[in-house]
Amino acid sequence: MVFLKNRFCQKGLQKKLIPRKNGWDTTKYGGFDSPIVAYSILLSHEKGKSRKVTQEILGITIMERTAFEKDAARFLESKGYVSPTVQLKLPKYALYEFEDGRRRLLASAGEAQKGNQMILPNHLVELLYHAKISTGNSTEKDNSLKYVEEHKESFSEVLVAVSEFAKKYTLAHKRLEQVEELYEKK
Repeated sequence: MVFLKNRFCQKGLQKKLIPRKNGWDTTKYGGFDSPIVAYSILLSHEKGKSRKVTQEILGITIMERTAFEKDAARFLESKGYVSPTVQLKLPKYALYEFEDGRRRLLASAGEAQKGNQMILPNHLVELLYHAKISTGNSTEKDNSLKYVEEHKESFSEVLVAVSEFAKKYTLAHKRLEQVEELYEKK
């Protein structure tokens, strides 16, 4: 199991380096720079002099997971949170959806990735498969090129599907215009 990004940082006065081995001084031996997040949590806690209750998303690393699961409140208090309450445990790559239908995957407490999937009919998937094979060095290149030439009118169906998907789920309208212009040229 991987606990850290496999990137070693040089020795020096860098803060927050994780020692390569227990007891090793990071100023002498260097260390790793960022642990892998196991899951994220949504927590509420009191903040400031007025004790206003706020919510926050916090990433729990693989190395912290056992301490968190043993006693969540004590763990969060040791991190400086006042009267913490865990509202929700969010697994890595939890899928959530906006009101307009766009979806995102929660990669960590501070990162979301696109989560929409475009579904194409089988005949278009086969067309795209042969188009990819026809440009490579495969032994099936000639058969795939023949298939693509016989079915090249189906590329307009692919463009329609991509356009509908892009208009509904992405915010990259200029990219779509570029794709449509390239298709018109060829």
